Amino acid sequence: MLGGSGYRPVKGLRGEEVAMLAGVSAGYYARIERGHLSGISEAVLDSLARALQLDESEGAHLRDLARSASATRRPARRRTAQPIRPVLQQIARCLLCGARGARR
Repeated sequence: MLGGSGYRPVKGLRGEEVAMLAGVSAGYYARIERGHLSGISEAVLDSLARALQLDESEGAHLRDLARSASATRRPARRRTAQPIRPVLQQIARCLLCGARGARR
């Protein structure tokens, strides 16, 4: 066991221990656990599979999950252009006219 030898209510490695064994930071591993997989490399996935002692089929499943998670991420939604209300257009014109007059 990597950590202390004290009582652990749950068997297995802590996230920090998995990160250390895989050679990634604890913060990066936490992001991976939360599903932020965009840009994750095959090397990191292989390191995680080794750290978690996954067999060949489990490692392949991990890589498939990572690929499908990266492929299904939707791009940020763009806001649709809304028409500018006439009163706001009039205020903008007045401000522009005032700014032009102030430069002269």
